[in-house]
Order: sequence, then C-alpha cells, then structure tokens
Amino acid sequence: MPAFYFLHFFGVGVILPFVNIFYDSIGIEGLKLGILNASPRLAAMIMPFIFGAIADKYKIEKKLIFFSTLTASFVAFYLWNLREFWILFFFITFFYCLKSPVVPIVENLCLKEAKKAGIDYGKIRWWGSLGFIIAALITGKIIDIFSENYIFLLISISGLISGFFILLVPDSNENTKPFFISQLFASIKENKNLLNFFLVSAIISATSGPFGLYFSIHLKNLGMSAFLIGFAWILGVVSEIFFLFFAGKIRTYIGVKMMIIVGILATAVRWELIAITDEIIFLISIQILHGLTFGVLHPASIQYLDLQSTEENKNSTQSLYSVFTYGIGATLGVLISGILINYFSYQVLLHASSILAMLALLIFILPLRGKIV
Repeated sequence: MPAFYFLHFFGVGVILPFVNIFYDSIGIEGLKLGILNASPRLAAMIMPFIFGAIADKYKIEKKLIFFSTLTASFVAFYLWNLREFWILFFFITFFYCLKSPVVPIVENLCLKEAKKAGIDYGKIRWWGSLGFIIAALITGKIIDIFSENYIFLLISISGLISGFFILLVPDSNENTKPFFISQLFASIKENKNLLNFFLVSAIISATSGPFGLYFSIHLKNLGMSAFLIGFAWILGVVSEIFFLFFAGKIRTYIGVKMMIIVGILATAVRWELIAITDEIIFLISIQILHGLTFGVLHPASIQYLDLQSTEENKNSTQSLYSVFTYGIGATLGVLISGILINYFSYQVLLHASSILAMLALLIFILPLRGKIV
C-alpha cells in the first residue's frame, strides 16, 4: 500500500504544479484554462461514485484499481504530443474518468489494512506526499532543461508501475451483506451529519479554485523558474508529511471534529495571506499552511466519514466525498475562477475564497451545538 501511494501521488506531483504552465505555454488561458481544469473535476462528479458502488457490490476493489490505473497510463502517454484544444479536453477528461475513482477506493482499503496492522492511517498516507515531493523536484528540473511536454510521459510511467503494486495488497476476507445503492441513499438521508459534511467539503474544495488555476502561473509571472515553482509546492507537501505522520497523536489530543475545524480555519487564513503579498519568499513560506489545510483536514475527513458510514457502504461513502470535493466543489471553483478572472484580479478571488472558507466553518460548527470532541 505505501508503494502504491508513493507512485500514484508521484503522478499527482508531476501534473498538479505544472499542467497549467503547460497549458499557458501552448496559449490556453482565461475561460479555456478554466474548462480544461474543470474537465477532470466533472469526471470526478460521476466516476468515483459509479466505481465505488461497483466495488461495494462485487468486492472487486483491486481489479477496478488495476484496470483504471493501467488504462489511464496509456491515455497519458497519448496526451504527450496533443495541442488542439478540444482533443486535449476530451483526452484529459477521459484520463480523469479513469483516475478519479482510484483514490477513494484505495483510501478504504488503506483504512482496513491500517486497522488490521494497528498502524495509523497517516503513517501510510504520507508515502504519497513523499512521492509528490520527489516528482515535483524532478519534473521542475526536466521542464527547465527540456519542456513542459514531458509531464505526460512521467505520469504514464509512474501510473503503469503503480497499477501492478496494488495487486500486492492482501484480499479482503470480510463477509459483508450485499450492497444496494438504495440502502446508501437511505442511510445518508437519515444521517444529517454526513449531508452537512458533504456540503462543507464541497465549499472548501471550491475555495481552492483560484489557487489551483493561477498560483503556478502567478509565481512564473513574478519571475520564478519551474524548479523554484516546484519547490514552492514541495514546501507545502513537506509540511503535509509532518502532520500526516502525527495525525494519529493529534487525533488523540483534540479529536476528529476539532482537526476538521483547525484545517478549515487554516484554509481561510492561507488564501487571505496569499492575497495580500507579492513577495516571493513570503508566498513560498505560506505554503507551510498546507500541512494544516491538508495534512490535518484530510485524514480527519477520511476518518470522520469512516465513522459515519456502515460496513456495507464504506467505498461508496468515500467515493461520494470525492464527488463533492474533487467533483462538484472543485469544478465550480475552477469554472467560476476562469470566468471571474476576466473581471477581477487574482487577489480579489483569493479574498472571496477566504470568506467562503469561513462560511464553511460556520456550517460545520453550528449543528454540533458545542459537541466538538
């Protein structure tokens, strides 16, 4: 499982910091940039739930991950030399239709394995963050020496290898009741905490739209090299690793709900700080807050969902979380940002993101009625 996380998020470390630089290099900007960034999120609205439901019903998690990962790797290789907008849009969307369902199912497998082995989830998940760091370093250097185009070759290679590592994960021998989608929706409808958390997660994900679209481009416009831009992303992931590694101890002291509150508050602060400065050193330093906005918030969210779901629908619940965050929330975030950047500055969009994050915090806290721990 650690090897799969490492290689999967190696691919994320290749594409996330640099794909918008690639788009910018071939003349894609504004609304078209927003559309290309929204297309994988649109895929994430649908595919994770479909794959999660299939995994719960037929218990074929490993086969689904293997199929998705390998097929996506061949699609990534084909992306290597594409330039025409609509063809690029189609294949990027297809790529993410295959990749977006993988992580929610892997998260569920990881939680099961962690419980069996008596290991905290964060101490497995941090291997993905390490993969991201190494990928960002390597990719930044390759782009400086060659071109942005090589990101798709790196994604293809890492994906091919990761697909075979998932086969090493032990099969689940648990006897669970048959799963039906109607049961999932019935249980979610009865669980107001789960519905509320899906809404909060969607809003938080939407607030990252301006950052995800323009942060790397903003740093490039300030004169930073691709290697230094990669370093800016790496600093955030280094902070993420620290908090992931100690997530279990943090949970013991403050509980899952308080971890979520801290992560959301840090998100609002992060967007506001980025908005108020153009100083390169300060902009890079702010990335340390990613340790709280992801390294604390993500493991708490995954474990909160695990506590709120039943044994029969854990894959589907995690997949629905992916739908609301990387699907609905992220899609709205990048599409709206791509449109509004024509009317407002990057800084104004970040101010708005900070305010929205505070709104999400209120939505999460108010129904708790003081029962935070």
